[in-house]
Amino acid sequence: MQQIAFMTTNRKIIKFTIDGSKVIYYDDIWKDGIQIYPKDNNLIKRLRFSRKPNLQFMAALIMDANSGKDKEEYDLCKNNEIKLVEFIVRDAKSKGLLKV
Repeated sequence: MQQIAFMTTNRKIIKFTIDGSKVIYYDDIWKDGIQIYPKDNNLIKRLRFSRKPNLQFMAALIMDANSGKDKEEYDLCKNNEIKLVEFIVRDAKSKGLLKV
């Protein structure tokens, strides 16, 4: 299990935990974490039907992360934890996050 921390442009710290092929996201709102990869369809369904906008927004982010190029890259490296860490770091840096 590996943990990676990043700082956003507004100085907010976010963390990712990689455990096998699971990637879990943590921040000040999601203190218990939320699974990003692999996609949990039941969780997405609950988030989408929530009346809270931040939950619906998180569902949209998870769906975006699990589609297109990101999904293809995840599928290529999901069996290798080191490559999965590299993928998360590369993706986060492409979105303007700084590794701490």
